Amino acid sequence: MKRIYGLSAANKALTNKRKLDQDSVPPHIAERVQEVFGESLTILQVVQRIIKEVRGGGDDALRHLALAIDGVELNSPEVPRELIDQAPSQIDPELLNAIEVSADRIRDYHQATVPKSWMDETKGYGQLTTPVSSVGCYIPGGTASYLSTVLMTSIPARVAGVEKVFV
Repeated sequence: MKRIYGLSAANKALTNKRKLDQDSVPPHIAERVQEVFGESLTILQVVQRIIKEVRGGGDDALRHLALAIDGVELNSPEVPRELIDQAPSQIDPELLNAIEVSADRIRDYHQATVPKSWMDETKGYGQLTTPVSSVGCYIPGGTASYLSTVLMTSIPARVAGVEKVFV
């Protein structure tokens, strides 16, 4: 905790914009970016490039990027409903139970901590909390492919009231 004394010092501390260093790229990531995109890019430039390619090329761009970045060849970006429905029966029951317990605990935690809207009409101030309509959860498919990433990104979005959650 930092104590601040005086209006001027408080104003300076509250308006200090701490900027994330978006230009530094660790060497192993810089090397991979060079392999995939053919040039040296910052993380922000990579994200902008991916968004531009997907906006311009749709599903074809997604397929190309999935192959280039993750080495995964996609037939379709959407998993067929039949596969989703069959998945629980193909998992060891003990593992499935552990997944369900984890999901319940994550859901309970986020339900207890979701910000609540409130308004003091007499004083004229408050807080309005509104979920976005859709989110995309990035789940790496390479060496860091974890079910916990799916649970810890998609469940909080649902608890927050997001209607469409894309993984």
